[in-house]
Amino acid sequence: MRVLKLFFLLLLTVLSIPISAYSQEVLNYKRAISVDSVNYISSFNVNGDNIYAVDLSTFRISRHDSNGGQLNLVGGKGQGPGEYSEVPKFVIDRDSVVGILDRNNMRLNFYDEFLKPLENSENNSIVKYLNFRRPPSDVSFSDDGNLFVSFLPIDNIESVQVFNKKRELVSSFSPEIKPGNFILNSFYINSLPQNRILLSFRFINLFQVYTVDGELLNSFSIDDLPSQVETTDVSPNSPYGRDVPKDLLIFAPTISSNGTIYVVAAKYSPQPNKLVFQLSDSGVVENKFILQEYSSQIIHDGGQLYSLSAADDATIHVYDIAE
Repeated sequence: MRVLKLFFLLLLTVLSIPISAYSQEVLNYKRAISVDSVNYISSFNVNGDNIYAVDLSTFRISRHDSNGGQLNLVGGKGQGPGEYSEVPKFVIDRDSVVGILDRNNMRLNFYDEFLKPLENSENNSIVKYLNFRRPPSDVSFSDDGNLFVSFLPIDNIESVQVFNKKRELVSSFSPEIKPGNFILNSFYINSLPQNRILLSFRFINLFQVYTVDGELLNSFSIDDLPSQVETTDVSPNSPYGRDVPKDLLIFAPTISSNGTIYVVAAKYSPQPNKLVFQLSDSGVVENKFILQEYSSQIIHDGGQLYSLSAADDATIHVYDIAE
């Protein structure tokens, strides 16, 4: 009888480990949003009552209400004006300016919150688009309207550029990382409060915080994740060379207004595509919790966490979150 009692105590202890490791009380599932007239969402964003989505099959960028009803759209697949030959990416600033990235044409086009192209003002202070000399890989707006742009970290070429509100280049730098395959060393870019820049590496367990002038302020990693993903060697004739990553380590982080960082772990975690890390802007893991569904992207807006379903092509799940 004593042995049986000890067995049940041990069993309860083991079963309690996953529960105590994740603070689910901060996460409250609220509802699911079915995004209308979109075949497959490749990425999305939320700004107040507006939901913006990119359709992977049509390359259209659409605006929706808070219930998913479509309001209007721009773009499309093609080579003509306003069309895209590659899936576009977009970003939204605090003044509701929407920047849509056209990688192949190395251009960032600016729209208002209704997806109408920005018009020149009387003093020509409004910039309708921004051209680059090489294809950007990611973009982000800071709270004060600065624009942060990242590029693949190729040797001897600065891979971060900072533009002011007038879209003038004010600084550029490269992150302090070991030389290696430029895909393996690629990163997401986000803005943090006090005009700081967060670089989160897609395939390496590394996060770095910089000033807009390129000074490294902090560097950290997440203990629960491996140092990097598995890699492979491709054809010797390929420009990608050796150490090409097989899978993502994390999906793009999202930042709350107070600087809290949320990251969804990809394949290399106890709960792939479900485990979310909540980190302070200094890199301390404050919380971990598990989403109800598989996710490929999360967005924090207005005290809620929006999660793009990896199982349902056009569904966004909404959680209330306590910080």
